[in-house]
Amino acid sequence: MSTPEFGKMVLKNIVIYPVKSLKGIELHESYVEDRGLAHDRRWMIVDKNYQFVTQRKHAKLCFIDIAYRDEMVILKHEGHSDLPLSHNGLTQEVEVTVWEDRCSALLGAEGANQWISEVLGFEAYFVYMHEGSERRVEQKIIKNDALVSFSDGYPILTLSEESMEGLNEKLEVALPIGRFRANLIVSGVGEAHEEDHWKEYTIGDTVILQGVKKCARCIFTAIDQSTGEKGKEPLTTLASYRKENNKIMFGMNAITNKTGKIKVGDIIEIKTRH
Repeated sequence: MSTPEFGKMVLKNIVIYPVKSLKGIELHESYVEDRGLAHDRRWMIVDKNYQFVTQRKHAKLCFIDIAYRDEMVILKHEGHSDLPLSHNGLTQEVEVTVWEDRCSALLGAEGANQWISEVLGFEAYFVYMHEGSERRVEQKIIKNDALVSFSDGYPILTLSEESMEGLNEKLEVALPIGRFRANLIVSGVGEAHEEDHWKEYTIGDTVILQGVKKCARCIFTAIDQSTGEKGKEPLTTLASYRKENNKIMFGMNAITNKTGKIKVGDIIEIKTRH
């Protein structure tokens, strides 16, 4: 891993979440596409009505382990055989619902769907976002044709270590930064929540991102990923100093203005600010 340069803002970690609401995987490098990091939230679990399923209602999802080898997602759960997830050979298109959006997806293989149904205890399916599927970012926030995967609303979430350190100083028990499921962890920004003000910024020599909206946080951040139990923190503490319009904000959502490859240690430069 690259050592941050003194006085420079750098990309400290890259994290993708291949299956929405399951665990993340840290990468040394990744490709930033129009709809987010390559392979990030391209898979999703849905119920029999093709409505998305997340830890908000089904905390047992946190007990599914995930590995990533040669662009193949491998899922693991106690008492079940390892499940390799591949979109190769999938042909059946279905319409799925993510929040208020409906978009096209490919239905997972029969064996995979049986596996997740047994783990969850109800009829469930895997679906894959194919390249022809078009889901747009939240239009009332930004008039833009930017695409998004199965993430909640925007392609990329950026969070600084300084913001996390500021929160942990206020908590009785420090929490890992992974609770907030950011894609890009940055370091060297100076002050907590500096990322809120980044309108357009570059990562490395190629990629340009546009910060569009602070990220509103929900009960997901209060789920202990080792036990599946829901608590009051960090939401109670965050509400004391990060509440805007009755929403708790932490981290900055971004869209892609220029695609390209990024790697841990890349320098971040701010072009314009909010």
